[in-house]
Amino acid sequence: MRGTEGRPSSAERWSRREVLKRGVAFGVAATAVRGLFGPEPGIAATQIQGGQLTASMFLEPNTLDPAAATYIPGIVVLKNVVETLVEFDQNSKPHPRLATDWKVSPDGKQWTFRLREGIMFHDGTPFDAEAVKFSFDRILNPETKAQTAISELGPYESSQVIDSKTIKLNFKEAYVPFLPNLGDVVLGIVSPTAVKKYGQDFGNHPVGTGPYVFKEWVRGDHVTVVRNDKYVNSSQLVAHKGLPYFDTLVFRIILEDQTRLDTLRSGEADFIYRIPAVNVASVESDPKFQVFKNMYAGDPVMFLINRQLFPTNDLAVAQAMQFAVNKPILSKIATAGTSPVAWGPLKPVVWGYNPAVEKLYRYDPAKARQVLEEAGWKLGSDGIRVKNGKACQMVCDVKADPVTVSMLTAMQGMFKAVGIGLDIKTMALPASEELAREGKSNMTFMEWRGIDPDILTVHYHSKNIGGWNMGHFKNAEVDQLLDTARATLDQTKRLEMYHKVQMTIMEQAATLPLFNLLQVDGAKASLKGVRYDVYRYYPEWYDAHFAS
Repeated sequence: MRGTEGRPSSAERWSRREVLKRGVAFGVAATAVRGLFGPEPGIAATQIQGGQLTASMFLEPNTLDPAAATYIPGIVVLKNVVETLVEFDQNSKPHPRLATDWKVSPDGKQWTFRLREGIMFHDGTPFDAEAVKFSFDRILNPETKAQTAISELGPYESSQVIDSKTIKLNFKEAYVPFLPNLGDVVLGIVSPTAVKKYGQDFGNHPVGTGPYVFKEWVRGDHVTVVRNDKYVNSSQLVAHKGLPYFDTLVFRIILEDQTRLDTLRSGEADFIYRIPAVNVASVESDPKFQVFKNMYAGDPVMFLINRQLFPTNDLAVAQAMQFAVNKPILSKIATAGTSPVAWGPLKPVVWGYNPAVEKLYRYDPAKARQVLEEAGWKLGSDGIRVKNGKACQMVCDVKADPVTVSMLTAMQGMFKAVGIGLDIKTMALPASEELAREGKSNMTFMEWRGIDPDILTVHYHSKNIGGWNMGHFKNAEVDQLLDTARATLDQTKRLEMYHKVQMTIMEQAATLPLFNLLQVDGAKASLKGVRYDVYRYYPEWYDAHFAS
């Protein structure tokens, strides 16, 4: 489905100042049921204050340093501990958070922010312009290992402290996605004192200004945060202005899907991320529970194709893969068919999505065989095609996740049917990512969140080879278009460039999109006040409480 909420038509032009102030119009659609907003009218805060929320997560954070966080569960935790300068509502409208207001220079290269008074970090040190400068500057430091944060900071160059509550950020060039990126906690503001105190261990001791204070991280088991009783509410989006209702948030780490679901059914957990697809209907029909369904903004579930590693360095092989895969079958395996198939490198709920990509490929094994034959790939006696004496044999290094492996096993059969071999190697997620960065995997599993088409830069710009461009895709035209689009203030021209980029990426078969994941979370029916953020990915817990 395509979201149009808050989205201008492609023909509408915004003024330079409006484009930069809003960043970009985001098309985001979602569905959710029951309990999305704040407490029911008439319920006093004293009736619902206190208690503990337990939420079961599907993966362990890689770190709790926001600048270096790459896995979703880390972001889930950090959104309660660390705050950003700006936040966005579900209509993609920016609101003040740690900043009270901002302005941008006519050329788009300088952003000036006025900061809130009276805000303190959890360690008792003051939030000020020096802390903002420190937080952004450390992202550029290679020792921080800020892969995601540095991609969102774009052409940031330096900061100038005007006074304790005013800061100017300088960019090498105009960077339209900057403002929307500021709503992501990876660009959140951290305590300089705490970073200097803990050094490389800061990721185990995060200190921010948020409504909850980090307490402990027991690896493989849980992360706990406790309410910040000195918190000064800086959000316009919460339904009440006092302190958050829950005393404690406990995020349990449960990788196995059914075990995670069991914690909800047994009452051990109040909320779980990602209900197993085969169990969604049964949970939804049970009055003891509620279900939240969100088409979050970002990339589809996909496999980046390594265009520099044999045999996928041959365009014919990469294109044949597109025709060989039966995507509805894979959606059934992974999501019980709840998620629609994907045809391009963006979800259709992201502003700038190009529907023309949907016409390039369809499931057609005969076409896949034809493409390979015409490129000189001849069928061998073992059913695997050969060219110049080398077999068309791929390797995929992947996290040992049962659902992903089940998808790959099905794909293995689909590829074999057209003469392409696939070797599946399972391992820990960090190990699979490292092999992909080294260029040793033909296919790399990927999904990504984002509300601006500039996220295409993350996976398809050649400067990110060795980082998140795990397909090692290198195309001069794509690089130029991505660089120009992020600095272009004219929204119509920007749209045209992103449309062209998406078509080129798919014509060059740099990715194999599978389906647009509909994330389904579950909770006790008594849990009220849950609100999802602009990505439609992360629940916000400030107003959450149990019905009295």
